[in-house]
Amino acid sequence: MFFSAVYIYERDGDSWDYVAKSTQSVEQNGENLGWSAAIDGDTVVVGARKADVGAETFAGAVYVYEKPLSGWANMTETAILTASDIKALDKFGNSVAILGDTIAIGSYYDDDNSYNYGSVYMYVKSGANWVDSSSEDAKL
Repeated sequence: MFFSAVYIYERDGDSWDYVAKSTQSVEQNGENLGWSAAIDGDTVVVGARKADVGAETFAGAVYVYEKPLSGWANMTETAILTASDIKALDKFGNSVAILGDTIAIGSYYDDDNSYNYGSVYMYVKSGANWVDSSSEDAKL
């Protein structure tokens, strides 16, 4: 069995201190959690490009973590993002980026334009919190 986790370290002067290990509401063997990661402020975005989504194998998912008021030690994912048109082997979450309230997610093998052409999905935070979503704001 190969389970992954997200580890959070914070800079303290000249050193990095371990502060937390993620817990997930959905944990899958071999999902490649951490294949990609990005951080902006107190939000961490982590790709799991081989996560199974419903009946779709290796479709991919992205976990969003926001620092709780009580600190990273009590973290669990704030949201799980998937694509509205997810298919097996898309590897959604192969790459991730975040800036402010916008997340960009690469789906390496998405087939919309051609075989394994790839796509980028855009998500914009709605309100005060990220929410689980299989409905992107834009697809490029």
